[in-house]
Amino acid sequence: MKRFMLFFAALFCLGGCAKMDAPPSIKVTAGGEALPSVYGLNKWDGSVYDRKDCFEMLFEKRTADSLPYIKIGEIVYISFNGTAPGTVTLKEILLRGDDGTRKYNAQADTDISVEIKDGELLFTLEDSWATALSSNSADYRAGKNYRGYKMICTWGENECEYAFALRTDPPFVFEIEE
Repeated sequence: MKRFMLFFAALFCLGGCAKMDAPPSIKVTAGGEALPSVYGLNKWDGSVYDRKDCFEMLFEKRTADSLPYIKIGEIVYISFNGTAPGTVTLKEILLRGDDGTRKYNAQADTDISVEIKDGELLFTLEDSWATALSSNSADYRAGKNYRGYKMICTWGENECEYAFALRTDPPFVFEIEE
């Protein structure tokens, strides 16, 4: 983890500590698919922002079933189109299929460790223990596990929150006849 933070600190200073007007866009891919993403400012140039939740913004124009399907075991790649942040924190959050809101409270969130390779962040999509919290049998259908990722990034005093989402399989798949 220390290597991770030092890498971003070095990139930040090498990239020129020039003032940024806005955070860089990101590109998130997995299994050959582009994952939808949005961002919202938390603190920027001394201002603190009161805004919509990033998942709410992400699901304004899409449904959970329209998210790209990514198999467990695939690698998720995140690249920044501009200056890399000084720090990155990534959390996985299970989402509701009907509206993309948080399915459980923050205790069910999972911290995700990322690797750095060729200037990109990457992590492997793994089974989520929190999936087993559901008593709804429909949550155990193939492709019905909706996962959101919140990534908090900082550039000095500036802070931005990115969100992206995908759908995958639960650890145990049950086919339910209707």
